[in-house]
Amino acid sequence: MRDTPRNFAQDRDICMPEAVAEELTVLGLPADAILTQTQSGTSKPRLREQTHAAQIRGIFGGPTFFVGDAMFWGNDRLDDALACAAALQSSPHSLHTG
Repeated sequence: MRDTPRNFAQDRDICMPEAVAEELTVLGLPADAILTQTQSGTSKPRLREQTHAAQIRGIFGGPTFFVGDAMFWGNDRLDDALACAAALQSSPHSLHTG
């Protein structure tokens, strides 16, 4: 989620490989290897599958969080999603998500 403030608060382009590489490097991840893998032919079918699954589930933007079947959309709903998850963890039958 480091890219969300970069995009919305700092109005920086997060779609460019250089921006992604910068964030991956900050996280201590192998940026070159990851970016190379994302451009490989094997990653694209998986991306299509994940996109289709997201569409079926009703995801239309990000960030989107699920607690059970309850969907929370937008960075401003993260606290609500965490509270819902905590409530569900403390009393698994207290949340009706149907």
